[in-house]
Amino acid sequence: MIWVVLVLLVVGAITTVLGQISGHAPDLATRIVWAIVPFAVITFRAISLDRATVSDIFLMVIAVFLWGTSMLYSDDEMRLTYEFVPIIQIIVVVPAVALLTLHQWWSRKFRRQ
Repeated sequence: MIWVVLVLLVVGAITTVLGQISGHAPDLATRIVWAIVPFAVITFRAISLDRATVSDIFLMVIAVFLWGTSMLYSDDEMRLTYEFVPIIQIIVVVPAVALLTLHQWWSRKFRRQ
């Protein structure tokens, strides 16, 4: 199941980069870096996480969310999607990583006893 998560994250990251490139703003490099941050953080956490059914399902949901929101880039008049989509992704990924870390810590603590 981890391979499906990683494939979704890679496809989402590629879609995000292509979506950011299609925008017409002078700060392309900065936008691409901030757009890739949620994918990099959740990928690192997925690789370093202990395997459990709950964490795998949660990672799948987060990967599908990131992939889905990476397809929201549109050439709107104010170019707001190029800034807000990565912000929404980061707002979802940070608590998700915290929950995964807490779940891993909690399950290790009770496994020892």
